[in-house]
Amino acid sequence: MTGFGRDVGVSYTEDITGQFFGVFLIPSIVHQDPHYHRMPTASIPHRVGHAIYQVVWTRGDNGKRMVNYGDVVGFAIDGEIGNFYVPGRRTNLPASAERYGITLALAPTENFITEFVPTLPAEFTFA
Repeated sequence: MTGFGRDVGVSYTEDITGQFFGVFLIPSIVHQDPHYHRMPTASIPHRVGHAIYQVVWTRGDNGKRMVNYGDVVGFAIDGEIGNFYVPGRRTNLPASAERYGITLALAPTENFITEFVPTLPAEFTFA
């Protein structure tokens, strides 16, 4: 149970750190909207592209397009802060860069869920 508790604590801490920097602090400083905006009436290829594109490019509070600093910078900050408290983690530059790249590559997954799950037929939903 000790190892499980440590893993749960690390996971929650990483989530909290990511939410703080990526959804609150950085978007507040640069005046951007950290939310994903669906395109339910667009074609499927366009929706897939939008879900991927939204990771690095988003809308500012003024409605204009801008770099998604919340993700691009927030993932880097989250990874580096994690180097201080995650047990057994390699903390050198190549290991940190690899984790950052993996995080950016997997980031559209949440956007895919937000984009496509609400439009699934009723027999595929979990309600």
